[in-house]
Amino acid sequence: MRRTLLAAAVLLALPAAGRAGDAFSDFRIPDHHEHVYAASLSAYADRSSSNSPGTSAFSRNASPMFGAQARWTRDSEARQWDIGLIGSARGDWASSGGVRVDPGYASYDQSDRSSNALESVRLVSSARTYPFRVPLGITASLSASSLDQQTWDRSSDLRQYVVPTPAQTQLAVGSRETWSYYQQVGAGVGVGWGRVRDASGVHVAEWMERRWMRDHALARPLSDAARAKLAQLFSIRSSYGYVHDRPDKAFWRDVESVLREDGALAHDGLDAWASNHALDALTATSFGSARASGWFVGPQVATEQTHQVVRVDVANSISMSSVASSAYDEFRQGVRQVFSTSSTTVGLVAQVARAFGLRTQLDAIAFAGADVRGLRRYTEASAEIVARCWIDERWALGARTAGSRTITAADAYQPDTWSALAEGGLSYYLEDHWSAGVLASIARSMRDVPSHDSVRQGRIQLGIGWNRGALDAPGLIAPVRPLD
Repeated sequence: MRRTLLAAAVLLALPAAGRAGDAFSDFRIPDHHEHVYAASLSAYADRSSSNSPGTSAFSRNASPMFGAQARWTRDSEARQWDIGLIGSARGDWASSGGVRVDPGYASYDQSDRSSNALESVRLVSSARTYPFRVPLGITASLSASSLDQQTWDRSSDLRQYVVPTPAQTQLAVGSRETWSYYQQVGAGVGVGWGRVRDASGVHVAEWMERRWMRDHALARPLSDAARAKLAQLFSIRSSYGYVHDRPDKAFWRDVESVLREDGALAHDGLDAWASNHALDALTATSFGSARASGWFVGPQVATEQTHQVVRVDVANSISMSSVASSAYDEFRQGVRQVFSTSSTTVGLVAQVARAFGLRTQLDAIAFAGADVRGLRRYTEASAEIVARCWIDERWALGARTAGSRTITAADAYQPDTWSALAEGGLSYYLEDHWSAGVLASIARSMRDVPSHDSVRQGRIQLGIGWNRGALDAPGLIAPVRPLD
């Protein structure tokens, strides 16, 4: 853990991400905004029954589901905000039972019914603004959620005995009702110096240009302006999904427009080969493919309040009767519990992301925070370093190290903990020929309880694949062979 924190501190001390004039550090977030509204309603029901001599059984189930969401987002260099509202409701009904008859002895009639209702609402929002010329950022977040659940269970068991005489009847009835209501509210504010941008669009755009040049889809390299615009377009690619069910058609239409306006297209448009080649995924590392650029450091304050009420009512009764006697017994119990938590932490976060050209990426993030009521009540520190490298489109290497430490009060429910992790991986892919990968990791964690629980874990994963094929259709197509 100390080594991870020290390494992270060294990396965080590096100057602003990238070299001057580097495409990643020069990337700017395009001003864009989107909104989406969606709702869905579905239901299912099933029924089954079975019969055999002396026995019959049945079951019935039904469940309607409703969901709705709304989201409003905007992002740009100067400001960003994101508001999302999600709601859902679901009901479940189930019943089952059966009758069994033992001629000359007894008959059994059992039935069970259960109902369940679940409703949830969640609000998530965040905002970031850079109101000045200097890279001074102000952040804020707000979240709230409500999760309510109710269950009703009923059971009935009727038994009628012919033997021994006189005949007896026994009826057992049970019920259980549960109500659970949970609410959560969280908020955070922060201020910091610096800026970290997701410049993954630069990474994708440069690889696409190289592919199109090899495929002779471009008559010349793209201009700097077209390359920058293409990178911005790739950065908002996922936003097309807010509008279209099949967003790729609209997205690649706009990509082709950028190429055409730049005058770099070798033909009227991208041919079928170049279009489909662009869809081929880049070889990914085991630690993601995002390419961030920049640095940021600053304090933040976060608070969270939770409240939960749980109520359980149980009722059971049993009655027995015969010609000569009868008996009845009943049990009822109700329990109500209330759980509440409150926490406010103050911390310092530092992040740096550096892209060393098209092939290498180095990211580090560190956080330290404590409860405002005192360091001994709750203190947390964590750090993570991730390094990745791409060699052409075939090789991808990655390594990650991370550590964390938490210290809690002696009377706290959670014990002190610490953990450390180191892992590395390599992927290789040669289209139509080979694929291979290796991933190795070692981890250790400990909980500072009276027994000092300690866990060590090591893992290695290997995989390799080979294939070779051929397709011949004389008179229809030229022989199809593996790519070089």
